[in-house]
Amino acid sequence: MVVNISADRMQAVVKQISFGGHADLSHRDITTALTEQYDIKHGLDGDAVAELAEKCLEDPEETVQGNFVVALGTLAKPGTNGRIEYAYLKEHSGPLPAYRQIKDAFEQKTIEAVLAKSTECIWVMPGDELATVIAATPGTPGREVLGNSIEKPGEEVSLEAGSNVSQTDNRFIADQMGYVCQIQDTLSVIPPIWITEDSMRAYFVHFPLPKSHPSIGSEVLQATLNECGVKSGFVTKNIELVSQKPLPHTQPKARLIARGTPPAHGQDARMDLGFNPEKLAGKINPDGSIDLRERNSVIAVEEGQLLGTLIQATQGQAGIDVCGNALTANDGDDSLSFTAGENVRSEGNPPTQFYAMTSGNVHVGKGSIDVKQVFVVSGNVDYEVGNIDTPHDVQINGDVGSGFTVKAGGSITVGGNVESGATLRAKGDIIISRGIIGGGTSVVALGALSEGCVQAQFILNAAVAAKGDIEIGSYAFNSMLRSNSNITVHPGGGDRGGSIVGGEAIAAHCITCQYAGSATTSGTLISISADPKVSAQINKINEQVDFCDSNSMRLLRTLGLEEANSAQIKVVLRNTAPGKKRIVREVVKKLYDLLEIREKSFNQREELKKMLDSSLENAEIVVTGKAFAGVRLVMGNSEDTLIADHVGFCFRLESMGIEAKPITSTEEGEDGQASSEEQASSDRS
Repeated sequence: MVVNISADRMQAVVKQISFGGHADLSHRDITTALTEQYDIKHGLDGDAVAELAEKCLEDPEETVQGNFVVALGTLAKPGTNGRIEYAYLKEHSGPLPAYRQIKDAFEQKTIEAVLAKSTECIWVMPGDELATVIAATPGTPGREVLGNSIEKPGEEVSLEAGSNVSQTDNRFIADQMGYVCQIQDTLSVIPPIWITEDSMRAYFVHFPLPKSHPSIGSEVLQATLNECGVKSGFVTKNIELVSQKPLPHTQPKARLIARGTPPAHGQDARMDLGFNPEKLAGKINPDGSIDLRERNSVIAVEEGQLLGTLIQATQGQAGIDVCGNALTANDGDDSLSFTAGENVRSEGNPPTQFYAMTSGNVHVGKGSIDVKQVFVVSGNVDYEVGNIDTPHDVQINGDVGSGFTVKAGGSITVGGNVESGATLRAKGDIIISRGIIGGGTSVVALGALSEGCVQAQFILNAAVAAKGDIEIGSYAFNSMLRSNSNITVHPGGGDRGGSIVGGEAIAAHCITCQYAGSATTSGTLISISADPKVSAQINKINEQVDFCDSNSMRLLRTLGLEEANSAQIKVVLRNTAPGKKRIVREVVKKLYDLLEIREKSFNQREELKKMLDSSLENAEIVVTGKAFAGVRLVMGNSEDTLIADHVGFCFRLESMGIEAKPITSTEEGEDGQASSEEQASSDRS
């Protein structure tokens, strides 16, 4: 017998059968063979088997061939698929909310960005049923002809409870009020509370809804705030407004619902002065001359006048953010102290009030107040007046004649010119209404009492040095300018205005002019150089390091060592004769003292070098008009000479050296011509 069983095992077909001449066989023998030899246990058709046996018995010697279906399996009845019934969508007829956009909105950094991502949402309250999962049914099992069971259950659906949602059996319930959000198989509720990154503000965020909802209620709102971590700084008025009024359903809106209290840092100690100590820029006339009346360089006080009161520092007050975290506050710096300088008396211990002991000009320096009497020259400084050397301020209404010297313990103001060969020295500022003229002329503002600034209309073939700024109303020609701060040349006084031509202009921070160099004059140096005070400190430290190195080597030779190795030093001490141990210990102590001093000096030197490097990072040379070819630029250790004119450029020190960048971008590049930046790159290469 040949039997075929279908691939799905739902049908057995006899293709060929013969009784082999045995007339005593029957349908029972066929059934036994199908069961035992072909393992058919289900769905045998007895009638079909009996009919097949009759055919075989018609001629037991013959082989019967055909397609005789002798068994059929029982089909399974499929179960129904699982499904989710969304309760929150029952009354919602529009498209599904943009869930991911809602989530993204509440992850934004600013409240403006949150509202910008506004989209229509679905609002739920605590206890609202969100969804029910209906499980799939198993269906009715079937069976193959081999007896195996066949099942076709319905497909299950997946849904997980996310944040602010709880699951009880197959029901999903909102734990908080807010906006429904389903991303993939996770169902969440996003509370309408948004808190700034610094936790200093909390907002109630309302997004558009399909319809208005009833009022929230203060208890529910307060519970939500607590769950979101908002515990302090509640804005009561807005809380009442949000909780008592129904939510609108059109426009997005944010209400400030809690506000933190920032820490109030204490104020530093300060000097409360009865006058404005700041030097004003001063009016620069069209010709570049300085209007002394508007400079505020002379601050007159009367005898007995209260000059200032030292206000003590105050303590800080801690703050608190909306989450209830304390924010520490710094107390004010109380290290400021002032002393009474020349012609000033103080009251208090320590001094807190300062009074003028004479009439004169007041100077406020670092930690002291001085009153300088005024030495007035109504005309010129000439042979009739002679040289001046006074501890007071000096006011000269005319010129300083050629070859004369003026030294002042305060500031110097000159109503006219400083002529060739004259010398001016001041511990304060030097303000010259007209010019500084001639070879051998030297003007120095030491800045011992003030910033030590110099102002003049022009400087011609002269040397000028200032601790503070050098400000020139018109031009500098073939002069030596040195400022520990900034040099500025204003474009007053005609075609030459705003120019630095010839000579050297060296500043610590910034140099600004309209023209640098000229087409006919060579040898113009524009330089940014480090603060000489810091450089002097570094040089002094270098000497100290060298001293430590040389003496350390001498002591190491005494110990018979090449380097300060602690293990080797211990061996030397151990092997030293008892009578010499005290001397060797003293040598070792001196060595360690020197090494400690060297390390501290080295670290201090590195800090000062960093300070110089950082000052050069922000330094710049600004030429608003034209920097002519041939001008030599120096910034720190980098140097460059312009081989082409540069119009409207700022020069800065970059990693590759001095770089030129346009002050304002041009539009020439759009017309196919090189932009000014491209021109600079080409010219400099």
